[in-house]
Amino acid sequence: MSNLPTGPFHRLLFALTLVAAGLLAALVFIELSARMGLWQMPAPGYGACQSARDIARDRTINQENQARAAKHPFGFNDHIRSEQKPPGITKRVAVLGDSFVWGDGLAYGQAWPQKLERLFAEPMPHLEVLSWGRRGWSTADELAFLQEHGQSFDIDLLLVGFVTNDLDLGNERLKIIDWHRILGISARLFPGLASILENRLNNFLYAHLLKGWGYPAWEQNLYSPKNLAEYQTLLKDFKNTCRDLALPVLFVLTPTSHEPYYGQLFDKAIPLFEAAGIDYLNLYPAVAQKLGGYPLAALRANPANPHPGPVMTELFSQEVFSFLTQSPKYAPLLENSPSTNRLPSPSL
Repeated sequence: MSNLPTGPFHRLLFALTLVAAGLLAALVFIELSARMGLWQMPAPGYGACQSARDIARDRTINQENQARAAKHPFGFNDHIRSEQKPPGITKRVAVLGDSFVWGDGLAYGQAWPQKLERLFAEPMPHLEVLSWGRRGWSTADELAFLQEHGQSFDIDLLLVGFVTNDLDLGNERLKIIDWHRILGISARLFPGLASILENRLNNFLYAHLLKGWGYPAWEQNLYSPKNLAEYQTLLKDFKNTCRDLALPVLFVLTPTSHEPYYGQLFDKAIPLFEAAGIDYLNLYPAVAQKLGGYPLAALRANPANPHPGPVMTELFSQEVFSFLTQSPKYAPLLENSPSTNRLPSPSL
């Protein structure tokens, strides 16, 4: 005798049960394949394979960084520094920036300002490098910190790490679909699936249905003529603040990878630095020349984090170290002597 349901209601219930079981099996299959790293994430900044295991590892790394930053009065991923130079230190360089300086996705000590300090350690033990970085900061945030707190520190040179989204003045809203928030607790059960939705599905939606949505569209809007003009005003304020503090400043342009996209955006920003009279060091050419043959996955902080990884930060620190120590303008500022080498303020 057959055990299959015979009544209409029971047949419908049986069919729905089969559909639900099939959907669950499909979800489990997708999740397991994602955890094995079989799905490619093609969204900008996610060009490499990332599994749920990769995502969990990245989360662990940044939890350790966040715990360290929570103990710092300014939230920096650095040990606490006194406002005045400690004994034996006669020169100080501060690196001001965002997540690239903070070290997003990197084990402690792998961010480029920390590597820069180690490069100076042997030839110039009298020199200290301070890491002033916060995730999400823009140039406007960095200037606000300098004016409110940074100027209290006895430093001889300020380096400002510039990335392509630093032109954010709060005028453009980043519109994204956050599947982790939409799925809620389900995202914890199926983190790989949530990541696939945020990449594969969102890519399709942003490209075909939701114009102006997504990170790339938001970043492109930062380079509109109107926003560029406002950013140039901000750079002039930055220059004037450093002039009033008699503090030499150098912007260091740090790309996310060797992709031409980053060089193209830097080319749009460089005239603004020149018009504001701000010195800059563009690291994109060095990255393109020396790391252009590297796969993008090898340049990431880790498989689940597109921030610059150890290979990139090593190049950043080496290029900045070489530039500073060989520059007729900046090398004298780093020599072992009392802090009397600041560039003189121009006559008004």
